[in-house]
Amino acid sequence: RTAILRADLHLCMTERDREGLARLIPEPERLIDLPPFLLGVEAVPQHSIAPRHGNEPIRLIAVAMMRQGNKAACYLFLARTLARIADLPWTLTLIGDGPERPAVEAAFAEFPPGRVRFLGKQARSDILTELTNHDLFIWPGLNEAYGVVYLEAQAAGLAVAALDSGGVPAVVDRNRTALLAPHGDEAALAATIARLIGDAELRACMGSAAQVFARQERNGDGARKILASALDATIARHGRKTLEIAP
Repeated sequence: RTAILRADLHLCMTERDREGLARLIPEPERLIDLPPFLLGVEAVPQHSIAPRHGNEPIRLIAVAMMRQGNKAACYLFLARTLARIADLPWTLTLIGDGPERPAVEAAFAEFPPGRVRFLGKQARSDILTELTNHDLFIWPGLNEAYGVVYLEAQAAGLAVAALDSGGVPAVVDRNRTALLAPHGDEAALAATIARLIGDAELRACMGSAAQVFARQERNGDGARKILASALDATIARHGRKTLEIAP
């Protein structure tokens, strides 16, 4: 609290950051929105998947560590969600590893062999390549801080299906690049994924918009401009050349 009150400038990466800080900071000019951004976006390959034909399964993908807490809860949530639409044509690739992997594998064990693929821990370059070989990024994001992987998936040209939870809305453009179901609603997320599975035109439209959003609107250049403007305004407001950085 002492550090927050002393600081000249607060950079808010999500709306809930701003809401929390606004309870302590009465001057709105000390709160600046700096939405999550993606550095090195040029390293993300472009989406390369060919159009689906007939009943060829839609390739879903999720990327996350398999650790205790929200990550494990999300994996279990996702398994229950997909069980609701097991009759639809989809396959799922899971990238990630950790101490909760046995529990995660057990949660997906009810699906037929080969329908869910576990790739374990992968290098970032390999993850980015895998993203471009899929059709839809799905990750519930229960109480997610925000999740840079959502930006990476969108930069690769994937539409997103997730929950309206935590900081997820800060890394997607609702209804333009992503469809968000209500927090904690398995049935609604299942319906959202089903809609995107069944509508190739919507997936393609949102995937194209996702590339523009992540590559052009959420890149490092945009973040630098926001930061430079915020620092210049704060320095001018205080009439000094440097800012105090609270510990």
